[in-house]
Amino acid sequence: GLIPKSTIKLSKEESAKALKLINALDDHDDVQNVNSNLEISDEILSEI
Repeated sequence: GLIPKSTIKLSKEESAKALKLINALDDHDDVQNVNSNLEISDEILSEI
């Protein structure tokens, strides 16, 4: 995979929206790969 040189930390609400978008893009038939430079903490991931 690709490793970003810089990352973006998001709040819980922003993380939930971003993951929803990433999942929607990934589920699309025409999309082969989805990459991001998001840094979401394990704590936030467990709450979502």
